Amino acid sequence: MAVTARNFRSLAVAALFCVLTTGARADQAGDLRERVMQVSNAISAANGPDAMEVFSKSCKDYDKLRRDFTGLADGYQITNEVNFLDDPSEGDEPEMHVHWTMTLGDAQHTFSIQRAADITVRFRREKGKWKIVEFAPIDIFDPSAQIPAR
Repeated sequence: MAVTARNFRSLAVAALFCVLTTGARADQAGDLRERVMQVSNAISAANGPDAMEVFSKSCKDYDKLRRDFTGLADGYQITNEVNFLDDPSEGDEPEMHVHWTMTLGDAQHTFSIQRAADITVRFRREKGKWKIVEFAPIDIFDPSAQIPAR
């Protein structure tokens, strides 16, 4: 009887561990998706500074992205659609891939341009928050680029 009780306790502990780690991974995946959506929503709202809050200042193209987001906001009405292509990888710097489609229109609604790209997004925790440390390629965010939708 003691062996069975011990095995039951071990099984219960293992099951609880699985539930907790699966839940933690699901929460992390949701948190990372939310961070990407913060960027998308801020760009659509023509708010470049809010979009940049999600990025680490150590991100390779931080300054270019800041200029590009401001340029987009100054020149276009923007609609974004983000499709998550995979779940974030595990580890200290989880990575995920998104398909980003952006429609740029003028204020008079006389034209629109659609751009799209598959973007790699890598995160790192900084001061308790997930920050984007890699975001590439970024050419679809260049306000002056002539990029066809892919």
